[in-house]
Amino acid sequence: MHPHENVKQRILLVVDAEDLQPAHKRLLSERYQLVEARDGECALTIAREQGPFPVVIAKQRASGTSGIALLRALRAQHPSCVGMLRTAGLSVEQLM
Repeated sequence: MHPHENVKQRILLVVDAEDLQPAHKRLLSERYQLVEARDGECALTIAREQGPFPVVIAKQRASGTSGIALLRALRAQHPSCVGMLRTAGLSVEQLM
């Protein structure tokens, strides 16, 4: 057995307090180690101190900064990072 086979991949999850349903967190945490940030500024600090993270899940309308701006900043620090943007019903036009 490879020594890293049981190590869970980490996901940086940028959430508001009530943002993500407990069921979603439970499903993700079964396969991944979740590191939570309450806003974009906190996410940048965590990424700088604990990164890189292979995956970041952010909400477009997060407090402090837009999700797109946050993912761009994180990708500038770690180009291999995959960003997932939760838009909560926003249209493509609203995002652009």
